[in-house]
Amino acid sequence: MNCWHPGRSLRLPIIAVCLSIALPALAAAGSKVDLNGSWLFRIDAKSEGEKAGWSKTVPEGTEQVSVPHTWNIGKYDDYEGIAWYFRTFELPSRRPVQQLELHFAATFYHSRVWINGVEAGSHDGGHTEYFFDITKLVRTGENLIVVELDNRPTLTTIPGLAMKLKSSKNIWYDWWHYGGIVRDVWLSESEGIILRRQQIRSDAGKEVAQVRDTVYLENKQGKEAKLSVTARIYTPSGAFGGSKTQNIAFPAGSYGISITLICTRSACTWPSLERLWTKG
Repeated sequence: MNCWHPGRSLRLPIIAVCLSIALPALAAAGSKVDLNGSWLFRIDAKSEGEKAGWSKTVPEGTEQVSVPHTWNIGKYDDYEGIAWYFRTFELPSRRPVQQLELHFAATFYHSRVWINGVEAGSHDGGHTEYFFDITKLVRTGENLIVVELDNRPTLTTIPGLAMKLKSSKNIWYDWWHYGGIVRDVWLSESEGIILRRQQIRSDAGKEVAQVRDTVYLENKQGKEAKLSVTARIYTPSGAFGGSKTQNIAFPAGSYGISITLICTRSACTWPSLERLWTKG
C-alpha cells in the first residue's frame, strides 16, 4: 500500500490518501535494490575511454568511490570534462525477471549508460531523476553497469545564461557544476505492472469534501491485466475516513485511473481547520 499526503497548496491539506492495487494472481510484488556505495571511478581527461572500450570492460587506473559522489571535491576539485563510473551486480537465476529498470535520482550533467557493453540510453540534466528499461540487457549472474558523465557547460546545458560568455572563451556559472552520480542509484524489479505517479486534488465544501485521486500505471506485460484499485482516506490522527474500489481491465501500455472519494466534515476535519470548512 502506498500513501500520499496532499501538500499545503491544495484546498484540503488534512488527509492522507492511501492506494492499494491488487494485481493478478500470478504477479509478485515489486522490489528495489540499492546500488549506492562502492563504485569504481576514473577521469577521462583525453576523452579516450569510449575508443578504448571502457564501456565494455573496466580499465586500469580506477579508484574506489562511494556513490552518491562528485569528483569536484578533493584532488579533482577543478576538473571539467568526462569521467566514468563502474559497478557490477548479481542477478540470481532463481528470480526470472519480467521488468528490470535502472534508476538514477540525478547525475551531472550529460550521461551515457551501458549494461554489459550495450548502451541503455543517455540523459541531459543535473537535477532530475531518470531510468532505463534494462530487462533485455541483463543476464543471469554478474552484470556490469558503466556510466560516462560530462560536466562541461555547452550551448544546450541548463542554465544557458552561461553561454553569453562564449565569445570570451571562459564559460562559467555563478555556482560550481559538480560532476558525478550525485544522488541515489537503484534497480527496480516488477512483474510488469508499474505505478509511475499519483496526483491528488481536493475540493472542500461546507459539509463534505471531494478528493480526486488519479494514478498513472504502466502495463509492460504485453497483454491485458485485471486489476482492483482501492483508494482510502485517513485523517492525520489515523482515523479511517472512507474508501472506494474500482475494478479495471488494464490494457498493455500506459493508463490513468481516477477515483473520487467523498469525506464528511466530521470525519476529515479538526478544530484548527474549522475556518476552511466555514468558508466553503
